[in-house]
Amino acid sequence: MRAVIDIESLRHTRTGLGQYVYRLIDGFGSIVKNDEILLLNNSFKKGKETKPTLPAFDNPKIGYKNLKISKKILNPLWDSVRLPRIEHLIGDFDVYHAPTHNELPLTKRKKVLTIHDLSFMMGNWHLPEFKQYLGEYFPRAASKADLIIADSESTRKDVIERLRVDESRVKTVYLAASSFSRRIEDKNEISTILKKYSIDRDYILYVGTIEPRKNVANIIKAYDIFRSSESDGPLLVLCGGKGWMYEEIMDTFQKSPHKNDILFTGYASNDELPFLLSGALLFIYPSFYEGFGLPVLEAMACGAPVITSNISSLPEVAGDAAIQIKPDNVEEMANAIGRVAASKELRDEMTQKGFIHNSGFSWERCARETLEIYRFAGENL
Repeated sequence: MRAVIDIESLRHTRTGLGQYVYRLIDGFGSIVKNDEILLLNNSFKKGKETKPTLPAFDNPKIGYKNLKISKKILNPLWDSVRLPRIEHLIGDFDVYHAPTHNELPLTKRKKVLTIHDLSFMMGNWHLPEFKQYLGEYFPRAASKADLIIADSESTRKDVIERLRVDESRVKTVYLAASSFSRRIEDKNEISTILKKYSIDRDYILYVGTIEPRKNVANIIKAYDIFRSSESDGPLLVLCGGKGWMYEEIMDTFQKSPHKNDILFTGYASNDELPFLLSGALLFIYPSFYEGFGLPVLEAMACGAPVITSNISSLPEVAGDAAIQIKPDNVEEMANAIGRVAASKELRDEMTQKGFIHNSGFSWERCARETLEIYRFAGENL
């Protein structure tokens, strides 16, 4: 079986979708023996090919090819004259996988599409032009795909119901915490990173984009309620870059009576995140909607007690290792923060549960199950 995977997302800073592609390929690197995987890029900079550096290239069964023609030229040709098929440009294969929001190519071979979430359909969390783009892209891509991979049972249900896809065409494959997610025990090493961000006492941590879907405004409101009875309580550290429509969040921050104890760190690197997570009093992630919710597992891998939402995919990902709250109930969120912050015994119990729960997810398992889907598509459809 020869599969082709679109890796264009690796051209950019690896957040979200790029991390998924990188870790999936890394998983393939350790398990692929008899099959072949071709990583397909479409990247030139100043006329020169830009090939990513990937550990998986150590496996001789994993190859690489840079598409010589821009997708900006190919996509209109595929839509209008229905030529050239992708196999004419890169050689024959059995299955093509689009792991991110890229157009599926013109081909007679089997096509697999990963849909990570349908958040644009669930709430007013995106700019109108982006909602319009996704509203056109997903139904079109889903209709072209022979099989669809969803990150969770929640997302699988959304795809079946919202995109009207037959349930037999949608398979669930869970993700896993990134390899950088590990418990840091050395307090001095943690302290060095904390000093960089001016964190000088216990802190509650959120990691993710600063945008409405992540429910950051309600985190601030819940923190204000919690701090109203804790005059010398922990800091609130909000770690992540600004996304779209973040103005309401900043307005909530400016109105907070405890804004001097709320820190916006901006984007933190993968090298720094384990230290921030390992040093946190607790990790809070009350998102309104997630296709999977990777930060929850990453926090557990680092030993942070987790508070998260009880909706969308988050109950699947968190299991009984986290405290689950209604994301729109600020009082409930504040009470959960208070409970965890006040009890070292509870925090220790949650940490141990988190380690055990996180161990049930792995990128090798994700890669194996994805490879099985390639084989099923190539042999049975």
